[in-house]
Amino acid sequence: MNAKKLLALTLALVLALGLLAGCGGSTTPAADSGNSNQPTSSGGDATPAPVKEGVENIVVEVINFGYVDPDLQSVENAINAISEEKIGVHVTLMCVPIMDMATKLGLMVAGNEQIDMVATGLLTSPAQLSSQGLLMPLDDLIAGSEILSAKGGSMLEACKVNGTLYAYPGGLYPGKGLALFYDKDLAEQYGIQMPERVNSADDFGAIFQQVVDSGMPQYAVSMGDGVNAELSYNVIEDLGDPTYLSYGVVLDPFAGSKVENWYESEAYEHEIRRAQEWFEKGYCLPDSLSNGVTTHASMEAGQCFSFFSAYTTGTEEGYWSQSTHKNVGSVHFDQTYISSAGVVQTSWGIASSSQHAEAVIKFAELIYGDPEVGTLYRYGVEGQNWVKKEGTQNVIRYPDGKDSTNVGYGSFIPFFGDEAELPVLEPKDDSFYAVIDSMSAKNAKPFKFMGYSFDPSNVMAEVTAVQAVISKYGPALNVGATDVDSMWPKFIQDMKDAGIDTIIAENQKQVEAWLAGK
Repeated sequence: MNAKKLLALTLALVLALGLLAGCGGSTTPAADSGNSNQPTSSGGDATPAPVKEGVENIVVEVINFGYVDPDLQSVENAINAISEEKIGVHVTLMCVPIMDMATKLGLMVAGNEQIDMVATGLLTSPAQLSSQGLLMPLDDLIAGSEILSAKGGSMLEACKVNGTLYAYPGGLYPGKGLALFYDKDLAEQYGIQMPERVNSADDFGAIFQQVVDSGMPQYAVSMGDGVNAELSYNVIEDLGDPTYLSYGVVLDPFAGSKVENWYESEAYEHEIRRAQEWFEKGYCLPDSLSNGVTTHASMEAGQCFSFFSAYTTGTEEGYWSQSTHKNVGSVHFDQTYISSAGVVQTSWGIASSSQHAEAVIKFAELIYGDPEVGTLYRYGVEGQNWVKKEGTQNVIRYPDGKDSTNVGYGSFIPFFGDEAELPVLEPKDDSFYAVIDSMSAKNAKPFKFMGYSFDPSNVMAEVTAVQAVISKYGPALNVGATDVDSMWPKFIQDMKDAGIDTIIAENQKQVEAWLAGK
């Protein structure tokens, strides 16, 4: 997969996890591409505050998109004004562009350069980084922290590799559900009857037919580029490959243990036959497979009435309304759930070379336990980067004359803080806190395989070959743009020729060993 495609998929995943919701940003590209290994802070007129005598300095990796935050240093100084006094720790925020993160940690550890608190999700995983000797075991450190143990709870299982804890769940509310997001104004204008909830994806056909019959110029739905389109309305355990599902899947993620080829299953056949039916009936944007436009951008452009997406603490109606500049509503189906992938994608850990592990834990306790510090990290300095919204309890907004493009802080992927104790950025409102509660480990149903990670090293040749086959056939089948009867059998046979059955057998063996050891 080329870098552009990888970044696009990563951003889609980030959006699905809700990590970008409420973040500010900057449109100023970074002068430094991020290849420097020096742990420096960028930005603005603020001067880095010196580390006081007797205060321990830690370097914290912050993943961004290659843009400079002019106010980053001001925010860092504000955090340090609190952290140095309360816990004797100085924090240096080191921005790393997302496309560099997979290699940055290894280079810094090998070069004996200071890096302490690091991102372990997104383009990497705790399993991958720990196998390279880049992460420190956290069992004793987290067990010794009452606040981190309590807030991590059952999600800590997902951060273990072979029984050892190597990461901590950065987002404490990783639950998600599935939903159809739609343009409420168009629904009202054309008399489209939208239920609050459906029992299965089959029920959406009746909605899409209403759109066609109404004379609305927009297509009923965009299915995007077809990558994972069928997972917009299916809950399965991907066993470590959420993009291709090339490792095999468990069809019942809550109780099952049989590893199967998703693309050979009756469930997948049902999905692609329905997709073909929707396409032939004119429900779907016909060129979505090739036009390079995301599903929500198609709504923004007035091309479609609706799109499917995960419903999370970040990707709910308010977020999509802001992103598409439409009045967005949603129809939900299925329950909220938590998967290992959802937990570790936002996880953080401690570099194996760190000499400041206890200081990192002190800072983590502060950022998860002190809303003032959590708010500084997430949104920046009050009055400079945000102000309270009048008439609300916990809602903030950008200062007058500022928006996400010029607010000066926040063009990064947040990993830290307890969102339930932090304010929310408009257009979210105080109802956000009811949504977030449903996404907690207490209320969202966990997958059975929390903490399992497939090791594909024995079948990497087969994995590469199978993923190429999936890339060839999957997207067109998933959006309904090709004939199922002629293409699906070829798809299955080419996967078998590429070695999918060998991968599944290896994964099943590892699953059984993992279950036996629990």
